[in-house]
Amino acid sequence: MLRSQTSGQITGFDAMIMGSEVPIELNRQEGPMFAKYVRQLAQQDNYSILPEDEFKKSTDGIIILDGDDDAKAEFAKNNLDYQINKGLDLVAKVDKKYVIGEAKWIGQSGGNQDKSVVDANLLLDNYTSSKAIPINILDGYVWLESKKNTKAPKVIRAKEKIILSALLLGEFLESLR
Repeated sequence: MLRSQTSGQITGFDAMIMGSEVPIELNRQEGPMFAKYVRQLAQQDNYSILPEDEFKKSTDGIIILDGDDDAKAEFAKNNLDYQINKGLDLVAKVDKKYVIGEAKWIGQSGGNQDKSVVDANLLLDNYTSSKAIPINILDGYVWLESKKNTKAPKVIRAKEKIILSALLLGEFLESLR
């Protein structure tokens, strides 16, 4: 098995070492980057990030649910009629209005990038409850005017749902007040 490893013209153990040193693709790092961005946004705009007990009780201001994707999905399943078997990147509350969101970085067209759009759209296409506002937070090449006629941007622009860049997340949440 070791001998079958290849990286260009390099084979064997050296190819295995080279492969293990390759950085993770940016689209695979997006989740932790988005969570960090939300924390920075909350600090900058004085939003609260609260654990579930306090989050549920809050009714004033912009509040972000603290926790990992699975904990956010569990909260949404228990309280917001969320029935999709997938974690959530964002659960927020603006006064008494809930927002649930899926965030994706789409770095280039094709392959896993197009699958990311399909994955993100699971939320928009399948969440039917009026208990929360579902949104997609997408960034990357999909917003470039020069790419608007390629596959993923066409799908995104054809949706009549809330899809925005993370750069507009704060403004969107503020607009719900």
